[in-house]
Amino acid sequence: MKKLGLGDAIIRIGDRSIAEGYIREKLSEDNDTRVSEMLRSLDKMGKKSVEEITDEAVKKGISKEKLALLFDFAKVRGNSNDVLSKTNELGYAEGGDLRRLVEALEVRGVGNLEIDLGLVRGLDYYTGIVFEVFDGTDNRIGALAGGGRYDILTKILGRPEIGAVGVA
Repeated sequence: MKKLGLGDAIIRIGDRSIAEGYIREKLSEDNDTRVSEMLRSLDKMGKKSVEEITDEAVKKGISKEKLALLFDFAKVRGNSNDVLSKTNELGYAEGGDLRRLVEALEVRGVGNLEIDLGLVRGLDYYTGIVFEVFDGTDNRIGALAGGGRYDILTKILGRPEIGAVGVA
């Protein structure tokens, strides 16, 4: 991003496994279809109003109470060390992969990170770490790049032994 002249780019990092763990454990949701729909609801945040997202999700059988708690969860965002300590305080999943990624990036001098627990990306084949890159000087543009870990897609394509990460 620096070579492209976007030195102010911000890398937002989320972890679908933390969000899914929160939905399953803290919101006591065990229906796979509703879990997927709740993850899609998170992905719509910032693109639609909370009311629109809520109306759509309620029609699909998700309670307003669970959605309100999910939207509060999605507000946990900021400095990587602060957010990672909050995940433990608030009883979310430990976030081991996320913690290891942040440490690896910091060692490499990547400091423009923001952890965003509401960032899940909308496609169901994502399984773990996901990310989006934003212009730090103009948030109207939207994501400049995005991607993440997707083991399910390789399994669908007949190669379950291969994990994959992609970016577009």
